[in-house]
Amino acid sequence: MAPTPRTPTPRAPHPSRADTPRITYHQFEGKSDVVRQPRGASPAERLRRALILIALTLFVPGGAQITAGSRKLGRAALAVTVACWFTVLLGAVLFMFMRGPLLNALAQPFVMWVATVLLAGLAIGWLILWLDTFRLIRVGSLAPKPRWLVILVLLVLAGLTSGGLAYGANMMHQGRLALAGIFNSGPAVPAEEGRYNFLLMGSDGDEERGDQPIRPDSIHVVSVNASSGESILFSIPRNFQNAQFPSDSPMSQVYPNGYNCGNECIINFLYPEVHNEHASLYPDAEDPGAAAMMDAVSGTLGLSVHGYVMVDMDGFEELIDAMGGITVESGGFVPYRGERPDGSWGDAWFEPGTLELDGQEALSYARSRDFSSDYNRIQRQQCIQQAMIGQFTPQTLLTRFTEVMQAGDSMIQTNLPQSQLGSLVNLAADAQDHTPQRLTLGAPDFGSAGDLFSTYPDFDQIQARVDELIADEGDDGDDNGSDEGTQEDEGQTEPDSPEDAADPEGEPPGPTPDHDDPAVADDEPAEESEETQMPTQPDGSELTAEYLMEAQDRGETMILEQAANTNNECEPAG
Repeated sequence: MAPTPRTPTPRAPHPSRADTPRITYHQFEGKSDVVRQPRGASPAERLRRALILIALTLFVPGGAQITAGSRKLGRAALAVTVACWFTVLLGAVLFMFMRGPLLNALAQPFVMWVATVLLAGLAIGWLILWLDTFRLIRVGSLAPKPRWLVILVLLVLAGLTSGGLAYGANMMHQGRLALAGIFNSGPAVPAEEGRYNFLLMGSDGDEERGDQPIRPDSIHVVSVNASSGESILFSIPRNFQNAQFPSDSPMSQVYPNGYNCGNECIINFLYPEVHNEHASLYPDAEDPGAAAMMDAVSGTLGLSVHGYVMVDMDGFEELIDAMGGITVESGGFVPYRGERPDGSWGDAWFEPGTLELDGQEALSYARSRDFSSDYNRIQRQQCIQQAMIGQFTPQTLLTRFTEVMQAGDSMIQTNLPQSQLGSLVNLAADAQDHTPQRLTLGAPDFGSAGDLFSTYPDFDQIQARVDELIADEGDDGDDNGSDEGTQEDEGQTEPDSPEDAADPEGEPPGPTPDHDDPAVADDEPAEESEETQMPTQPDGSELTAEYLMEAQDRGETMILEQAANTNNECEPAG
């Protein structure tokens, strides 16, 4: 009997697969990779994809290409991006711990040239990535409104990134050219006894002077502690007489007892005299007059001066204009030649208060000495210098770099080497953390106005005060200004008469109190009372610039001198 065949029992479907439809890859093709294949994506997904690619190009250049385009291009761009971030981080670490060497390296001409080329290359490379990102987005597939938004965002970001790098390359190129025109290529200047001492001069050119067209109109020595950055500003009146020369100075052969030939030997006459008559004494100097001035201030202060910077006053005006002007708080009326309220050109006055000055106005404010004194002018010059430094912000440099570089190239002459620029910038940054001490070689820091200290200087007293200020560095109670305690130093002596200030070897001091030179005659300050009250108009109302102009037209000198008596009071605004 044949066996009965068995009928297979049907199996129930697996519960997890019973109602699951079978889906092939081709049914989802076009949606599985929206970033690379956006054709099947919705409008919202396409916009989201576009924004993702833009963000990748902005924050991770090359990321958009790796995600949606040429991976080879993307990897190359990403490698450059990583190298750039590494360089930035390394620079930040070096700036924190080795700022001086880093700035020194960045100031080298070759490094600046390499940086220019690299920045230009990065600008071009990033622009290529933006153009490729534009291609990958396929803006034609976007809805009309999002399309224009994406295009606008692409243009703005490309301008900020590639355009910013191109601007940086131009800044670096302009800076390299300007620095090469200002600084020389000599060896670095060493610090002496832990200090750098630099002579700062403001040159005043006038073709009417014949063979002496250029004279230093302002003379200052900046002495900076090489370790701490603390600084001292020594101001020397331009009518200072009998300046001394160190024994190793070539000028000591001509003036062994100092620059003491009378009224023709005020210190700012030394510069043109050396140029015209003694240039052969400084055969290795590019500027013999400046070299002689360095010797004169060295011998006078008892400090070795390591370099000089001479600023042309016309260039000074251009630099302030390039900065967009400066702002100061003025404490007195300052006369100047300029435009009057009625539009005419003549004698005008700056009023006390907040003054926003352009280049020409700042120059007039700093140089004015009518109806006051050379000492008031020195303090205003110091104020203008501090205002320029304080208001020379990174924003100013970035937005006005080309103008600033062009003005600096035309206004500055120096013997300092470019190889040392970085360390000097680093030192200047340290100096900004300290309030500088100040000393003027004349009233009110040395006696009263009637003592004519700048005409009959006591060099032992000057050098003792210099040593005292250096010794006081770091003291909480040190002297931070010429008007705070500078007149009450112990041991200060004043010459009883001009004869007492004669040369110890019996040589006459040369200068006489009766100045015939108009450049000197009104430089001595008027005698000041202990408490100066601002005069008023006849009706008791406050003075105004308009009233002083009218008084000047009438020749009322007394009220003009009273109004200008406090114009040494000046502080940088902000």
